[in-house]
Amino acid sequence: MTPEPRRPLVFFHAGLGKVASTYLQKRVFPALDGICYIPRDRFRSHSRIVARAEHDRYLISRECGKRLQPRLEEIHRFYPDARILLFFRRHDEWIASHYRRYVKNGGVRDLDGYLDLDGDDGIWTRDQLEYMPMIERVRQRFGRDPFVLTYDRLRADGDDFNRRLADYLGATIDPSRLRTEPVHASYAVARLARLRRINRHLGLAEPEIAGPTGGTRAGHRRLRLARSYLLLGAAGLLKPDPDPREALTPRAVIERIREYYADDWRSVVAFEAAQFDG
Repeated sequence: MTPEPRRPLVFFHAGLGKVASTYLQKRVFPALDGICYIPRDRFRSHSRIVARAEHDRYLISRECGKRLQPRLEEIHRFYPDARILLFFRRHDEWIASHYRRYVKNGGVRDLDGYLDLDGDDGIWTRDQLEYMPMIERVRQRFGRDPFVLTYDRLRADGDDFNRRLADYLGATIDPSRLRTEPVHASYAVARLARLRRINRHLGLAEPEIAGPTGGTRAGHRRLRLARSYLLLGAAGLLKPDPDPREALTPRAVIERIREYYADDWRSVVAFEAAQFDG
């Protein structure tokens, strides 16, 4: 009797956005040896690529954001034994980074309206920033814990971060192919604060709210990005705020978000440490 061919081992990086996902996809994952990386622009073909079984291990990466649960369900349908990778950033830093992109794309709300901790009527809801339930959803669906790393570890020691990642994947990193420069340059807070004033004056439609789908959505996104870059240029002509960082991401709001999710963050840090100390 001929034994069934061994199925490849599949790893899925569920990128949450603003946690160095693009950096990993463009700089780190392509430098891995010992595993076949399927880049995000080939995500739709992942099942055909894995089915060919030309490699023992495959790494699939896709940004999920608010679509984490549907992405997990999709991956589970194809690969019920997949290993899931989740990377987290402290809540206040994470939502502040999302907020800056929101303003760049035409957003008009204040930060405490973007994430409304009181009435839960923001563009992001309170539970969408809870990390330990994300870990639990992976555990329930796949029957094992995800592999977790934090943005703090990457920022403190990128070599250590990469080594731990490669070890988990059963791979190695080729230093000659590893590029460490940032993928995207951040926009100046002062310019974003001025851009928000323009957005409000123009009464732009809210980004990050469900709109067109399919090809229409892609075209709409390109037009919105073109508009954003034009308005960013115009924002440079306005008089700056006296304290632009305080105007855009007030310290009191940031500190409140940090405190609100402090227990959740401590649990994530402890979970990360236990993977290596246990």
